[in-house]
Amino acid sequence: MGTLGFLLPFNIDTFPRALDEVFSGNGTILERMRIACTFHRQDGSEIEGRGELGTGWQVMNEVTLHRGRSPHLNVIDAYVDGQHLTEAMSDGLILSTPTGSTAYSLSSGGPIVHPS
Repeated sequence: MGTLGFLLPFNIDTFPRALDEVFSGNGTILERMRIACTFHRQDGSEIEGRGELGTGWQVMNEVTLHRGRSPHLNVIDAYVDGQHLTEAMSDGLILSTPTGSTAYSLSSGGPIVHPS
């Protein structure tokens, strides 16, 4: 776990009390944006996700698509809600939510915005 506390906003020393609060119905729910994604081959056929075709993946932090063992660059077409976003020739692509992007921003010297 990270140390910024966006996903774990309590001190570990108060863990037993916090757990009691959750079980008694007094816990706080912090809603986070997720990414729903599906992957398709060049011929348009869907790559099976975690279950049946058409269910895809639900992720909270990020989705990383990489070339695997291939030494060649890939042409990646990205769509958002059925609309073509971009075409990239690269060895991979990372899509992240605001929660997942914090580490990427920090590693490149960028700012942190509290996920409120």
